[in-house]
Amino acid sequence: MLYIDRLRTCGSYIPHCDSVHVVDVRIQEATITVWVESTRAQVPCPVCSVPTGSVHCTYRRTVQDLPSGSYVVNLVVTVRCFQCRNDSCPRKFFSEQIPNLTARYQRRTPRADQRVVELAIEYTDQGCERLGPLLGLR
Repeated sequence: MLYIDRLRTCGSYIPHCDSVHVVDVRIQEATITVWVESTRAQVPCPVCSVPTGSVHCTYRRTVQDLPSGSYVVNLVVTVRCFQCRNDSCPRKFFSEQIPNLTARYQRRTPRADQRVVELAIEYTDQGCERLGPLLGLR
């Protein structure tokens, strides 16, 4: 339990992503769930690149990360929706994407996606389908 307490205080679980704060960590059966939120004050608009800190709303999104030992790791990310302050920009609202952690329409982190691609290249489709769940990847 000391390890989990250390994760909660220092956020060391996600060393590849320095723009998030670990809010909570819970272990239930064979799953580790980590709640995270962004620490960036401003985010650039994906269309016009004008930075904004005007938060319109938030929502939670779950993405699967690489397994930790025999545990499946899910990240519950609090995503902020921002309002673009550039009046000439066609995009009025946009969701924050956290580098190295989230990507549009993805259910896995980029590094978990990379592992799936590596498995697909290494094994046949059927073998990958059987091996993925054994490695904690869906």
